[in-house]
Amino acid sequence: MDTNDLTEKTYDILTMAESINHLITVLIGASCSRYRHEDDFLHGVIRLIAEIQEAPEEFMDDWDLYGGIDPRTLFQAWKNS
Repeated sequence: MDTNDLTEKTYDILTMAESINHLITVLIGASCSRYRHEDDFLHGVIRLIAEIQEAPEEFMDDWDLYGGIDPRTLFQAWKNS
């Protein structure tokens, strides 16, 4: 599936991701190629976000994100939406 095939609602997810960190947007966008349909893609995004939320410090360590993000508030933007 190509990101050009996504609905506006799904693009909103990418916009929220960008408000948190560009790398998260890239990871979500790149994962699009693994799915044939948007519903599958959305389920994959939910799994990715859940994995990051379970261990935000590990995610930040893996991607060397310290300095710009507080792991306790990594996904506050999604919680407030």
